[in-house]
Amino acid sequence: MDHSSKPELTCTTCGKHFAPPAGYARESFAALVEEESARCKRLGEVNRQRQSLVAARTQAGFAGVLGTETVDTVDIVAQRESTSRLDTTLKEEAEDLAKVMLHVPEGPELP
Repeated sequence: MDHSSKPELTCTTCGKHFAPPAGYARESFAALVEEESARCKRLGEVNRQRQSLVAARTQAGFAGVLGTETVDTVDIVAQRESTSRLDTTLKEEAEDLAKVMLHVPEGPELP
């Protein structure tokens, strides 16, 4: 291996390669891979949770159109507000993770 170039490390979560930051000690590569893989895993979890929320919001939207009871409508509005807040929190967490990650994970992305 050419020692002048950065070595490629591999994420254990998605399998994507990434380079260590400049000045990173070779002895710490295993820890870096573990940390980056944990961030990648959490980002995947966050994206799956957000996809579930999209499905829940869609389902709640259909129920709101079909519902006839006032109580159901109030519950549906409260559920929409709750899922919206949760989605906002998850989106912020995903953005924070993406800022510190050294690679872009494989797989579907959410806006």
